[in-house]
Amino acid sequence: MLAVVVAAAAVAVLMLDTWLRPLLEKQVATQSKGQYEVRIGSLQTSLGAGSIQLRNVRLRSNAAQQAATDSAARLPEMRLDIGQLDIRGIGLWQLLRRAVVPIDYVGVDSLNVRLTSLLPPSDASDTVALHERLPLKLAGLQLNQVVLQRLQGSYHPRRSSDSASLRQLDVRLHDVLVSAAGAADRHRLGYANGIDIALLGGRVAAFKHCLNLGGMRFSLRKHRLQLDSLLVQPRLPLSEPQTTYARIDLLLPHMDVAGLHIRRLLRRHRLKADTLRMVLPRLALDPPTITPEPLHELIKPWLGQIALGYLVLKKGSLYVAGLRQKPNVQDINILANDLCIDSASAGAPERLYYARNWLVDTGPATALLDGRYYRVAYQQVHLETRKQSLHLRNLRLQPKFSTAELSRRKGYQAPNVTLLVPDLDMQGFNFSALTRRQQLLVRQVQLRNALLQTRGDGRFPLNPKRSVATPDMIGRLPFRVDIRRLDIRNGTFYSQYRAPLNPTPGRFTFTQFDISLRNISNDPRRMSRTSPATGYATALLQNRCRITARLVANLRDPSGYHRLTGQLGAASLHILNPMTVESTNLLFKSGEVQSIRFQMGLNRRRSWGTVWAQYSDLKVAILAAPTNDNRKNIKTRLLTGVVNLVVRNENPRGGELKPGTINSDRNLNTSVFTIWQHGLTSGLLHSVGVPAKMAKNLSE
Repeated sequence: MLAVVVAAAAVAVLMLDTWLRPLLEKQVATQSKGQYEVRIGSLQTSLGAGSIQLRNVRLRSNAAQQAATDSAARLPEMRLDIGQLDIRGIGLWQLLRRAVVPIDYVGVDSLNVRLTSLLPPSDASDTVALHERLPLKLAGLQLNQVVLQRLQGSYHPRRSSDSASLRQLDVRLHDVLVSAAGAADRHRLGYANGIDIALLGGRVAAFKHCLNLGGMRFSLRKHRLQLDSLLVQPRLPLSEPQTTYARIDLLLPHMDVAGLHIRRLLRRHRLKADTLRMVLPRLALDPPTITPEPLHELIKPWLGQIALGYLVLKKGSLYVAGLRQKPNVQDINILANDLCIDSASAGAPERLYYARNWLVDTGPATALLDGRYYRVAYQQVHLETRKQSLHLRNLRLQPKFSTAELSRRKGYQAPNVTLLVPDLDMQGFNFSALTRRQQLLVRQVQLRNALLQTRGDGRFPLNPKRSVATPDMIGRLPFRVDIRRLDIRNGTFYSQYRAPLNPTPGRFTFTQFDISLRNISNDPRRMSRTSPATGYATALLQNRCRITARLVANLRDPSGYHRLTGQLGAASLHILNPMTVESTNLLFKSGEVQSIRFQMGLNRRRSWGTVWAQYSDLKVAILAAPTNDNRKNIKTRLLTGVVNLVVRNENPRGGELKPGTINSDRNLNTSVFTIWQHGLTSGLLHSVGVPAKMAKNLSE
């Protein structure tokens, strides 16, 4: 409509002001078929200067005519106000010849547009180009400069929740050629060779969200788009239950798109840019209850492709409210190379999430695990998909409740686990296999200076569910796992257990823990009886006794069979008292171990094997219940005497070394570490002279 006014006004310099105003008003009514009426407050022309000025232009919809018009031909209900329209430097000679008319300047000041009805669907096949609708069959218009200042607008259709508004928009067009040649010029956009747009304040309500934009700047010649203070909020707050659609709460202080190919975007619906940079984005979202389509399918109604040389995100944050884990990540920094969002790139093997490489660094992150009983956190993560590397610093897993409270809430003996890993490094991490096929494939994992603490409370019943902490569980996983090597260096393991009748827990520790595991896999091509998983571990028990152990396990064996062998070095048996006194009321009064060797086989039913314990000067005492003040009574003294008569005080004792038999039944509701402990205990008890059946019962 504005173009019609501008083109008709160019003819006006040949006419008189007195009858030009009603002519223009009639022109608008004719072209709109009576649906619009325009009134011009004042009009002045200058034939010598080739200029025209209009003030206080008012355009209104004719409600009666629109109601009588068929809906297919009905124009939107609109109110349009123009404070001032200036046209200067009109080429009169070209106008008389109906050639391409040069115009030096077109300026519109204080334009306000208000739409109160839904916009009709556009049909490109019925659209007639602007240069084909010029009055007097002009060959075209050559506009040196078009300036639109202080534009305002609103779109509030009745019976619709969608709306939009502009607080102030300034537009400058340079070298505008409205002609067939201008339309065919691939270097122009909308007939213009240069476009500069500045927006101050905008709002859009659509798709169950509200978008507020503080500012926007666009330059066609600089190929640049900048957004400031972008705020997207859902109409239904994130605190409400999940919905079938995604809810997004986004604050983006600044976004910069450099190298933007805007012509390609408008003509081919393909967004291409050199760099998209976002600074300090804060994103909180609630994912939909229904799995959404891939990103390239979601954008297909508007864009056939998004191609970015680089995607840069600086110091962002992410919070996912709709998940039970409530993940929260701070200080996110992302660099993506050659990002191409389309159907072809989605399945390209050399790409991951549409990009050739992702470089991600984040700061602190937290999440909830195990039904919100645990909180997991890390201080920093660094990953690079092309190098297949992942590095975490200060990984922490901590319970939210005490040992007793955790077991009370779960209704059984729930281990209270704390894990601290200052440094975790993964190399050869196949991110593509993880995201596309849900397979965990890693060449090497290394943990340094890790600390693992477990606490148990025997006052509660055992877990009624089968334990998942068994080697054969890896073979039962519904997804592929293949870790070539896992190394733990200088770890510490601390454990304490409260016996049912003793409020003081027993304790033991392993320090200087080094573990190397190979071939942790459930891939049938890698895992078999002849190609099992292997492991080697060494540590200090109670920081004094050196222990070494070797593990061999076929992780795909449904019987759960595996072998464990090891050796304990020289130590005093006093080091076991912090564990045995509080948990079993057994006190080692004396005893020196020269060495202990063991070989143990295990499956899902039992453990078996042999223990060779070489020791001397073994004396034990059975303590009374802790409620007794002196912790001894006649019964415990008699029991102590009997035990010391039964056990061998040294081995060998004047002859060959007496081995002990490992024999303990397995409870599948407990972890594999429990059956290891029970089996080794039964063998040790039998080796010191406790009868085999009693040793078995005591160990269990």
